[in-house]
Amino acid sequence: MARIQTEYVFERPNGRADLRELFAARRRLIVYHFPFDPAWDEGCESCSHLAEHFAGGIVHLPARDTSFAAVSRAPISRIESCQRRLGWTFPWLSSLGNTFNEDFRVTLDDDPDDSESDVERPGLSVFLREGDRVFHAFSTFQRRLDVLHDTFYSAGVTPLRRHDRLPPQHARR
Repeated sequence: MARIQTEYVFERPNGRADLRELFAARRRLIVYHFPFDPAWDEGCESCSHLAEHFAGGIVHLPARDTSFAAVSRAPISRIESCQRRLGWTFPWLSSLGNTFNEDFRVTLDDDPDDSESDVERPGLSVFLREGDRVFHAFSTFQRRLDVLHDTFYSAGVTPLRRHDRLPPQHARR
């Protein structure tokens, strides 16, 4: 695992949040990199389909000491509009103005001299928090994102696994 040294700050509907805040007092964080370029009116269509699959299941992740957030480069106003239209309630933040997407290889620069040539791709990054320190456990991209179709598989790919020895807990809404 690699320690995160960059102070990433994201826009959310109620203000700004840094990467540590996305953990919401939990030790593990799963970030879905949702392709939504700042120039687009809507997010990626096939990624919206995938989000429909994980939107209902992530409610169980907190019982496994795991938080979830989606991150896109689009402005927060466009993200909120899309989220309202689709009825999604998961945390979805904007990374516009920082290098989060580039650093985790989901925004690729086809031509360094042309900002319009950026390519967005879906991805999943998993992080672990130890006190104030945040570590990047791994990232995966595109077709390997099928893991988001099953909550327990999602928790199982994090550094501390599923915590199956914990007593059963009820999902909280």
